[in-house]
Amino acid sequence: YSGVLVRSVSEQIQPPNSTNSAARLVALNTLAQLRSRKVISSGNIRQVMDGGAGAHSIFAKQFLDGLNRHNTPFPARELYDELAPRVSQAAVGFGEQQEPQYGQLRFAGHVGGDFVFVPKS
Repeated sequence: YSGVLVRSVSEQIQPPNSTNSAARLVALNTLAQLRSRKVISSGNIRQVMDGGAGAHSIFAKQFLDGLNRHNTPFPARELYDELAPRVSQAAVGFGEQQEPQYGQLRFAGHVGGDFVFVPKS
């Protein structure tokens, strides 16, 4: 039920989509330097599936797969945008409804940044 931890995100620096552009790297650097208190949760206020993807939950599998799909730095928002529809679709296949959430951790001092994942070289 971790979706109750977050509030919606109104504005955020959006890096350009080109993975190798200088402008994207500048935007990612800016995001990484600002204090960020963000949450990607497996669901909203409903109970979520604990399995469904081998040794992992459907959320954990999509989270790990999302990390492995990237070979350049990327923000948590992009990871969420990729995994949320995949988790929801997988849950439907089990006759369930699951809606991952992304947002600011309430009352924790978020000032506009985001977590930036940097793949190992």
